[in-house]
Amino acid sequence: MYIWVLQGIVAPSLFSIIICLGVGGNSLVIYVIVSRERMRTVTNILLLNLAVADLFFLLFVPSFTAYQFATARWPFGNPSSVITARFKFNRFSLT
Repeated sequence: MYIWVLQGIVAPSLFSIIICLGVGGNSLVIYVIVSRERMRTVTNILLLNLAVADLFFLLFVPSFTAYQFATARWPFGNPSSVITARFKFNRFSLT
């Protein structure tokens, strides 16, 4: 009973909060750097690239994970889960 509440309600809710805050914050960073001429320094261009990468990450990874927690199944079949697991391994081995 309690595991279903955690996996079916609490985890997707937390992922939704993380997505909303992350998308809002990264969008604000992108807007400020792109709209202000004096903010286009080398350091801020690096921050812009990081914000864009984080925005794409936030749009895809937590939403699929929240869906997987809520429904207890992977919607894209076995081949995509193998590919996803391979990318996760590469990400952790490179950092």
